[in-house]
Amino acid sequence: GKSSRDEEFTLSPQFNFTGDVSLEASERNLTFDGLTMINHGCSNLPQQWIKFKSQIDPNDIYIELPEVVLNENNNPVATGMIFPTDTGNVYGTYLSSPFSDKDIEVLPSRGYLTFDYNTMEYRIASFDKLNERALPGNYTALNTQSCLLDGDGKMEMTYETGRMDISPVGNYSFNTVDKSLNLHFLLSLDFLFDDKLLEIIQKEISSDERAKPVNIDNEFYTLGMRNILGVEATDEMLGRMKLGRRVRLPDELKIPFFFNDVQMKFNEEEQAYVSDGPLGIGNMGDEIMNLYTKGGISFENKRRGTDVMLYINTGKNFYVFNYRASSGIMQVFTENDEFVERLRDIKTKDRRIKGDKENKQFIYQMGSRRLKSSAMRRFEDLD
Repeated sequence: GKSSRDEEFTLSPQFNFTGDVSLEASERNLTFDGLTMINHGCSNLPQQWIKFKSQIDPNDIYIELPEVVLNENNNPVATGMIFPTDTGNVYGTYLSSPFSDKDIEVLPSRGYLTFDYNTMEYRIASFDKLNERALPGNYTALNTQSCLLDGDGKMEMTYETGRMDISPVGNYSFNTVDKSLNLHFLLSLDFLFDDKLLEIIQKEISSDERAKPVNIDNEFYTLGMRNILGVEATDEMLGRMKLGRRVRLPDELKIPFFFNDVQMKFNEEEQAYVSDGPLGIGNMGDEIMNLYTKGGISFENKRRGTDVMLYINTGKNFYVFNYRASSGIMQVFTENDEFVERLRDIKTKDRRIKGDKENKQFIYQMGSRRLKSSAMRRFEDLD
């Protein structure tokens, strides 16, 4: 059979439908092939008809979504929180088109669309993830009463960062009414850097008697690590830690900076996403730490990519890393003479990756004192 919009046909009060309906002899449920639109009263979230084809149990509706979800005009739609790539504040969508096809869907979620009556929210994730939130995978939800968007999984918060790999994994909540935003994630920063320079910073943080340990015995850390390493490897690693046994650092984490507790908000004055509170450092290079340090991280999306600033105060010295995506240059500034001397002794060829057709160059070098004042302005609460 076929339904039209004039008939105001619904799969349920939460899902409008127009299109074809058929029943295969070998199947128990009807197959719906057409358009659906979710119903909510959140005025800041546009409602659009989206294309799908899915078998549906009318008593337990799970709509299978294609990998690329299109609206009726064949434009891709997004789900959840969106970061603009030029100027402007974060905004939300839920199965509707972003303002620009260049904007970043922070936590792309695909799989199945359903509605939970207990929480009054739409949810999108894999079928397994919808039924067990502790499993890895991306998940986004829209609460139809508070108009709050929330999600967890592997995030995309930056773009065109060249040879600097930035991988946040965690969760967010975004209020589409008052625009308040909270981000909480594990963060991998992977780029070319000298091991001995890292060791200088690492030893200073580890020897700081005021450095508090990061609590990793919680759902946030476990789920984040499962998204990075998988369930089996994560559970084995955490099990060994709880028994006090020696843990071999997985290859995925052998990077200059792995942060295991970062909270971030949007700073309207700076027009950047800026960390809030101390930084939990899981490891630097091969060295497991799990310590908090005074510092800050920011992401500033510009037309030619995302600029990154990292500030660390070990209690003995401070260090500023400032990466410009447009040039591929990372400037580093500190007043630690040992660090400065070591950096200046490193030959250019060992601090640089040449550009090619796919990526611009990457090079790290000493920066000027102005980096300190820039960091103090951006992370003013640390002054």
